[in-house]
Amino acid sequence: MSTSGSNLSPDYERLASTANETSGLGGVALKLQPIPTATTLSSSSGTLDHATGATTINDGTYTLVDPDGFTADGLLTDGVSTLFSTPAQGFTGNYDYARVYTHAYFVNSVPFLSTGIYGVVTRSEDMPTAGSATLNGEAQASYFNSATNFDLSNGTSKVETNFTDGTVDVTTDQFEITNRDTGVSANVGFNGIKITGMKIFGNQFSGGTITTEQNGRDVEIITDRAQESALGRFFGLTNSGQPDEAGGIGYLRGDDRSLTTIFLAD
Repeated sequence: MSTSGSNLSPDYERLASTANETSGLGGVALKLQPIPTATTLSSSSGTLDHATGATTINDGTYTLVDPDGFTADGLLTDGVSTLFSTPAQGFTGNYDYARVYTHAYFVNSVPFLSTGIYGVVTRSEDMPTAGSATLNGEAQASYFNSATNFDLSNGTSKVETNFTDGTVDVTTDQFEITNRDTGVSANVGFNGIKITGMKIFGNQFSGGTITTEQNGRDVEIITDRAQESALGRFFGLTNSGQPDEAGGIGYLRGDDRSLTTIFLAD
């Protein structure tokens, strides 16, 4: 699931590059905090020294610094916490610039669980202001219906960007849905998630409306929208002057239900 190497801009190093260059990293992170209970979605930043692998990722709450970079198993660690970025996170595509990860850590004795995407971000000055692009990739989601947690795995994603209007629409569907506790297939009343009308700012996009669908038909699963947020980033650059990849997270919470979706496409 990667763009042909001949179509990638030579001005951007891929994550796997070992060139004597340093790239700016960025991404998005959804952070779960149990005490007090809170869920926040934020941008992340960092750097990658391609020659040494040294990686810094700051998700707005915690800064991880690994002087050696990823292990062969896809792990980053600062000796205190470990960031996991492997196919076990549900994304198996061969993305050149971005990765999906999970990261557990403590801040002032308070535990956090962060799920995010990070990578070599498209520089703001390289973002196109005209034209459009459609990227296709993968998606994962989770749903809590006030009593049970469900996993929506192995989904597909389509990211449609209108650079002229400065908008992004995302469609995720074709999920395999299971009860998290039993592993048994489940019908939760929807099998697709859309995030429409997100606005581009710099190399990011945010806002919009999160909706759910059942076989292409709109269904409203969460009616009382106590919290609704979506945030994404563009990664890399093609020779045609457009971002090579895009990824993000949407989060919707009602009084007793919640829905999270994460997508990555190229």
